[in-house]
Amino acid sequence: MNGNTAAALSVLHEALLLEAEGRRFYLRTAEAVGDKTIRQTFAELAGHEETHLTIVQQRLRALSSGSGWTS
Repeated sequence: MNGNTAAALSVLHEALLLEAEGRRFYLRTAEAVGDKTIRQTFAELAGHEETHLTIVQQRLRALSSGSGWTS
């Protein structure tokens, strides 16, 4: 593994943490608000973070396996 790959893996691991924390934040906020529309908005945002998590995980697996960067 070259230095660029190691750096990319490090950044992707950090991205996973940030996306997961964002998802938790949106879910907690959705549970805390009383307004249905606002609750739905935060739940939708949490769903977007889940999508981001999936994308980052796919990139991590591909890079870790030697497949290189995928789009």
